[in-house]
Formats: sequence, structure tokens, C-alpha cells
Amino acid sequence: QLTIADLQLLPFESAHFLLEMHLDGADPEARAWAWTSAAAHGEKARELADRAREACETDPVLRVRVAAAEFLGLLGQEDPGPVLLEALATTRSPVEAAEILNVLVSQRDGPHAWPIVVDPTRLRAEVRAGQNVQRRLQYLRGS
Repeated sequence: QLTIADLQLLPFESAHFLLEMHLDGADPEARAWAWTSAAAHGEKARELADRAREACETDPVLRVRVAAAEFLGLLGQEDPGPVLLEALATTRSPVEAAEILNVLVSQRDGPHAWPIVVDPTRLRAEVRAGQNVQRRLQYLRGS
């Protein structure tokens, strides 16, 4: 996945084809990393926005949907909240939930200040009990 992350270092014109190739690939980790790398290109990657919307709705892998939503939110294209909140409600992993909450915090506190409100009761009890999840929820409550 390091190779995919390295695409952030190339000019978008040089990375575009490889990003598209990984977004089309069967490996969900490669797809998620491709969205992360695309986001690093900012406005130059705007042409991938429709594709990201489609990934948010149809990708079978939660991590990929979250990464595509993060891409859209960072570009200011679309509120990532609905995808992130659905992912939080769906995951059974406290580790994955903490990662989603990290994305959510960066989107809420970032330049577009997306107004995302988390209802902790929508998270599964075993997820809500995770120590890192508790810390993020506490931060989101402002305490």
C-alpha cells in the first residue's frame, strides 16, 4: 500500500492513471489508499468526485466508503456525515470505529467544518465500550 500512498507525491497528471487503476481494483485496501492519495491532490482531483459518490453508495467495503466520503468532504464537495454516521452504526469493531471517528473529527474540525453530530446510542454497545471510541466521543462532546 506504500506505493499507492506514494502517489500523493507525484503531480496529479502523473498519478491519475494509477489512482484510477487502484480505484477499479479488487483489493479494498488499495481502493481506500487510492482515495486517500487522491484527496492529497486536492482540487486537482475534483474530477474523481462523481466516482467517489458512487463508491460511497455502492462499495461493499466500509473502509472504502469512509475513504471516499473523506475525499468528498476534504474537497468540500459533499457532507461526509451521512456516510460516516452509517459506518459508525454498522461497524462491529472498536478499532474501525475509532478510525471512523478520527475521520469524522477531522471533517468537523477541518476547513469545511461539516456539522456532523454523533449519537452514541447508534453505535453498538461493544463498539461504544472501546477506549479510543470513548476518548473520541468525549472530545466530540467538548469535555
